Amino acid sequence: MRLKLLTFFLIFISMTSAFSVSAEKQEKLNVFRDYILEMKENWKVPGMAVGIVDSDEVIFMETFGTLSNKGITDVNEHTTFQIGSTSKAFTATLMAILAETGEISWNDRVRDHYPTFQMADPWVSDNMRIHDLMAQHSGMYPYVGDMAVIFGFDEDYILDKLKYMQPLYQFRKDFTYVNTLFLVSEKILESKYQSSFESILHEKIFGPLSMKDTTISYEKHLQNKNKTTTHVYAKESKSGEIAFEVKPLNPLEPQFEWSYIYAPAGGIDSSISDMVKWLTFNMNYGEYNGQRLLSEQSMVYLHTPTTILSSNKKGDLKAYCQGWVYETFLSYPMMWHNGSTMGSKTMIAFIPDLDIGIVILTNVGDINLPDNLVKDFFEMVITGEMGTRAKTEFEQSIQAIQNPTVFQPEQFSDPLELSAYCGTYYNDVYGPVQIEQVNDTLQMRLGPLDDPFQFEHLNRDSFEVFYNKCGITSIGVATFKINVFKTAESFSIDALSAEGTGDFTRIEDDERKNNY
Repeated sequence: MRLKLLTFFLIFISMTSAFSVSAEKQEKLNVFRDYILEMKENWKVPGMAVGIVDSDEVIFMETFGTLSNKGITDVNEHTTFQIGSTSKAFTATLMAILAETGEISWNDRVRDHYPTFQMADPWVSDNMRIHDLMAQHSGMYPYVGDMAVIFGFDEDYILDKLKYMQPLYQFRKDFTYVNTLFLVSEKILESKYQSSFESILHEKIFGPLSMKDTTISYEKHLQNKNKTTTHVYAKESKSGEIAFEVKPLNPLEPQFEWSYIYAPAGGIDSSISDMVKWLTFNMNYGEYNGQRLLSEQSMVYLHTPTTILSSNKKGDLKAYCQGWVYETFLSYPMMWHNGSTMGSKTMIAFIPDLDIGIVILTNVGDINLPDNLVKDFFEMVITGEMGTRAKTEFEQSIQAIQNPTVFQPEQFSDPLELSAYCGTYYNDVYGPVQIEQVNDTLQMRLGPLDDPFQFEHLNRDSFEVFYNKCGITSIGVATFKINVFKTAESFSIDALSAEGTGDFTRIEDDERKNNY
């Protein structure tokens, strides 16, 4: 790797020994560590792990806190966290390894290797290439299909329903972030290697990099004793004031398996000890511990900007690559990707020109702390002064909690008789949906799980849709369209409409069921 440019970090002696540094270097290191501890306490994160790689050396690796908010067992360097969408770079790397064998080419049509592939647009179905699958320019709605897993549908079901997921943008024109097409990559890899995706990962990446703590299996997650409990934030009222607390998730709830069903997009569990190896491999452009696993040319391809997110007249660029994001940060190119599951958040990043990289693991979901800490750290590396992103966002979040936005319609109306909304509705992605009256409320049955959604009236024909499963409270607002006979003929759920799959049309009870 390139000659070190850092001026204030020391060589890592061991995981447990003290650092031997000059007073100036020690002061800088202490500033960052103290900042981590301050932000961890502010954000009430039960467990964290942080690793920093400088050139070929791990110069900082430390764990903070406990496996859960109960505070019983400490996190250690082999404790696993869910790393979410940082898993995407692993899948892209597997595809690059396969491409080097000659079994595929990045420019091959997807249908050449996955003949049943079908998108909503026939031209896209015929012309999507391997390199399009993981470049986030499919034109699909952001996150389309994600909720289907939470509702109990499996991977094969989602792949079959791709043909009904209508596009939002033109193919290869605009950035939209999706997980579904990584499932197609998985199918191609499994077909070519004649092995499971899990086995391929262990053979091609986890094994060669000695990532002994790392798995990509829901069953192994449940069996692992040295893993963090995942958490979500929940608002609570204390002494008349609204505060936020962390709440542990139940991994036995069916919805928890979401990330493992979407394994190639977000299903890896890993430790800080293993993730610094993965970081080193990427910073070394395909080489680890003297062994080359992938050519430098292929690694450059994976890190090459493909789909532009933003740019400006100064030449700053933010773009998606193949499982990585390229971003100009304080005039330096930075490679990064974050990862979110229902109850965890991860960030991994490196700046090639400075030969410095960092990975941060946490066991709380829906939090930008790892992202902000990474940029605050890099700002300190580049300018000598610690950034303040994590602290600033915390202060803004507290203000938002203390001054919540309350829904207040200009004119309130009671609903129709609840029977007017009841019936069977249909959606091409989710199939038949039943709206039923139970006592004086409505509930909805959607998907194979026996988990009815509860409706709470907001105003006239709009209802909040509550789920209360695995940290999910609401999936949005359902609004019914009423015909001249004062009966609902359709409804939409705004959160699903944001994925392009939110419209449900009333059908006769037996209509289209035979075709579903």
